[in-house]
Amino acid sequence: MNSAKIRYISELSKYFRIYLHIFRVHLRLSPMTQTTAMAMCSEIIWIHNFFSRLFFVPLHSNIRRMSKYITEKTMEYTYKYPRPAVTADCVVITKEAEPKVLLIQRGIDPYKGCWAFPGGFMNMDETTEQCAIRELEEETGLKISNLHQIGAYSKVDRDPRGRTITVAYLAIVDSPLDVKGQDDAANAAWFPINALPTLAFDHADIMADAIKLLR
Repeated sequence: MNSAKIRYISELSKYFRIYLHIFRVHLRLSPMTQTTAMAMCSEIIWIHNFFSRLFFVPLHSNIRRMSKYITEKTMEYTYKYPRPAVTADCVVITKEAEPKVLLIQRGIDPYKGCWAFPGGFMNMDETTEQCAIRELEEETGLKISNLHQIGAYSKVDRDPRGRTITVAYLAIVDSPLDVKGQDDAANAAWFPINALPTLAFDHADIMADAIKLLR
């Protein structure tokens, strides 16, 4: 093997030693998620394949050990049971004689152009409540911290994208606040609670439960 190949392999080995250290620290700080582990494995495999083809050399022992280590850790937290996606939705209602509800107009499929509550998919490092707060701000610009859980909704066919469970939250504000459709929301607007448009997904069920909480 010529000096250039040796130098590149040496640098690559250093990179993976650092990567392995970060990986181990991550395991100590928080539970290892399958998504994170698989992403790291995919990157390792891609880099390995790239350098192997470039220099026609076998996988370096340090890289091989790390790949084995991550694979074993991934399998530790891999189960045969299906894992549905989790979302959070936020119902914001005004405290007026004739209450209004905040809705967003979806800018993407499914239900593109339809109205729905602000919401979206939960990240791995947040709770459903944090997800609801984040999605509300991302889609409307509205910042709210005080939420009350309405309930969890798990009808098998509630989301055409796949098996998805949502947790809905209720927020009360004194009057309509300035909002603007952002992120994947084409629009955001306040509607009278007794004159709502047809809602996407099962949001009509969520709305009915939110009204019960108000009484």
